[in-house]
Amino acid sequence: MELEDFKKTWNTSLTKTTASYNLDELLTKKTQGPLQHLKKKYFTQAILLPVVAIFLSIFNVITPALRNRPVVWIAVPVLVILTYFYYRSYTLIKKMEQPATTNIKSHLENQLGILQLQGKQDLVFLRGLLIFFIICLELLMFKNLVPEYNAWEQTNLWLRIAVYGILLIIQPYISNHFYQLNFGQHISKLKDLVSQTA
Repeated sequence: MELEDFKKTWNTSLTKTTASYNLDELLTKKTQGPLQHLKKKYFTQAILLPVVAIFLSIFNVITPALRNRPVVWIAVPVLVILTYFYYRSYTLIKKMEQPATTNIKSHLENQLGILQLQGKQDLVFLRGLLIFFIICLELLMFKNLVPEYNAWEQTNLWLRIAVYGILLIIQPYISNHFYQLNFGQHISKLKDLVSQTA
């Protein structure tokens, strides 16, 4: 009788230990799966974009044909801004890869909070970048610095405003789509794990 009780206790403890181990292993795999791919992608872009900005600046200085092209000069700060954007995403993933210092549920909820905050901040950032492009385009046309945009400049002002408005309306949906492509898989898996640990 005591032997049977001992076997039951032993099997129960093994089941609990195995479940805990599998959950830890699952967390590691989930963190190193899509996030590992994104980390490499963002690191590469954070390195390449400033290099492109440097070369573009050099070509602008040494090439007379490019020197008076304001569109090219606008591209340089945009590349710098995008470098910050990708570096920020890279540091976010590095932060998420750190081992849990609290219980598993708190760790998962913290990761979800980080990702959701990142999504909101990215939306604001990309909207600001779009507004920056619109303002720059209108200023360049107003100063008549880009002859190639004469056709757009001659378009009715209200039609241009309507197009800009449509772009600003659909931009959050497009941004959210790409955000879901990058982080959506990890967010859904984290939500599943949080529900399992509840």
